Amino acid sequence: MTLSPEEKQKISEEEKYRSEQRKKHEKKKKSSSAIGCLVIIIILVIVGFVSCSGDNDQNNSTSTTTTTTSDSMAFVIAKGFVRDSLKSPSSADFPILDFVSTSLGENRYQVTSHVDAENSFGVMIRSDWVATLKYLEGDDADQNNWELEKLIIDDETIYESLTNDLVE
Repeated sequence: MTLSPEEKQKISEEEKYRSEQRKKHEKKKKSSSAIGCLVIIIILVIVGFVSCSGDNDQNNSTSTTTTTTSDSMAFVIAKGFVRDSLKSPSSADFPILDFVSTSLGENRYQVTSHVDAENSFGVMIRSDWVATLKYLEGDDADQNNWELEKLIIDDETIYESLTNDLVE
């Protein structure tokens, strides 16, 4: 089968047209991929920003929370005191960043947060807690250098240093 010169030219033009269409499609595909990636990055940045500043209004209504090492360390130490008072300390699951640590002055801190732990029936429950602590001296990562002044779990006073007794 022999093609006429006109038919060969038509085929050649059609191949050029298809080639150009493929190139345009590839450019659109690349640009839409880039736009998609940019949109995802922007969303991630916004979500990150919102999650870092999400509870500021709630925290500011009670007090101003600063992020000094002592405030964070007060939270770490308070978790130890809370864990020691639980029915199943090994089941305790504390939040990573969901806490308020307030300096009361004179190396005293009030820490508020929650813990998920098993109750005496083995059921996981969430308990809100407030601990008041005093940093004494030395290594602030050592629980022995802190004094627990008061511990309240689910509105029940568990410990208060005025009586120096564990409340049953």
